[in-house]
Amino acid sequence: MKILSLFAVFLLCVAAWAEEPTPAPVTSGTCGANLKWNYDTGTKTLTITGTGAMADYSENPAEWSSLSIDALVIGEGVTTVGDFAFDMMFCINSVSFPSTLTYIGDDAFRYARMTSVVIPEGVTAIGSYAFSTCTKLASVSLPSTLSECEQNIFNNCQELTQVTFASGIKAIDCMYMFNACNNLESVTIPAGVTKLGSGLFSNSGVKNIVIPAGVTALPDFLFSSCSLLESVSLPSTVESIGVAAFYGCKSLSSLTIPNGVTTIGDRAFADCSNLANIAIPSSLTTIKSDVFSMTKVEEVTLPASVTTLGDVFKMSRVETVTILSEVPPTFEGDTDDPFYFGVRGMVVRVPYGSASAYVADPVFSKAESIIEFGGTAIKSTIDRSANKALKVVENGKVVIIRDGEKYDLGGARLK
Repeated sequence: MKILSLFAVFLLCVAAWAEEPTPAPVTSGTCGANLKWNYDTGTKTLTITGTGAMADYSENPAEWSSLSIDALVIGEGVTTVGDFAFDMMFCINSVSFPSTLTYIGDDAFRYARMTSVVIPEGVTAIGSYAFSTCTKLASVSLPSTLSECEQNIFNNCQELTQVTFASGIKAIDCMYMFNACNNLESVTIPAGVTKLGSGLFSNSGVKNIVIPAGVTALPDFLFSSCSLLESVSLPSTVESIGVAAFYGCKSLSSLTIPNGVTTIGDRAFADCSNLANIAIPSSLTTIKSDVFSMTKVEEVTLPASVTTLGDVFKMSRVETVTILSEVPPTFEGDTDDPFYFGVRGMVVRVPYGSASAYVADPVFSKAESIIEFGGTAIKSTIDRSANKALKVVENGKVVIIRDGEKYDLGGARLK
């Protein structure tokens, strides 16, 4: 009997617990020292009112995180959107920002579903991944006041097709801002912009773009893996091209580098598999490694201004390089195998009268052949034979150079 009584009490407790109503969701509260929020269950609108900064939610989710929010209205007086404030809120379809806003935090709207975003004048900074993977986002307007950007702000916004920068913006110094925005085919960078961020358009769908006058550097990875990029117009103000700036731009067939560029970084044009023509300016002084790797470029002319080379020709199709300097450039690459690029040999063309300097150079002496050009006649033609000697045509006679010594065709040593 005692056991039955205890069991009956247990059943009564279970029944009482089951009959307790589910607590109503919280629909209002505070979200900053002077900010309040309120949720309208009928319209599914969350409204934030008050003045000052919003709290950050990087440690704990916001109270509204379990609500089905369709529209978000951030009222006048609010100055910041906190980190992770609306992260992973897939249901948000629209956002209204106040004119008082100055900052949007990290991951603030990641995975939201709004189709357009207008960030108001006055916003100076946007945090990392703020609008990342907003899969319905099609258009974005950015203010002239924007000066501080973290990385990947619009990363993986697959439907983004229109980006508008306000006139007056001075820098778009945002790393990987539009990374993996596959449908972003065209962007107009306003006149007056002087600085671009690393990887700004990497892995995006950009096809044609004009870099405005005033930009002095194409940063690392600027157009990396933009496989649809067909044309780029560069201004005369550009002085350097960064590491892998055009890496993997497989639709790019030609490019004119403006006079004024002094440095081309590692892998700048590597894997541009359709790039066959590239004009190198007379201002260039340094070309780093793997610049022509996996391109269609077969002939390269290096101006006399070039003083430093990396492993420029490795894994390339370059067959002929014409060097306009009488003094061999300093080589910073693999001196053991400086001209490796598969089964082809390389012809190095040098100015009339300078072949001896290139033959004596520990790097260029390993080229397949060295040929002088210019002057009233070809002074000498140098070819590497199967036994790694050099053949020199001097004054109509063939001379063999091996280990620094000269021999005639019969093998006799010459003085």
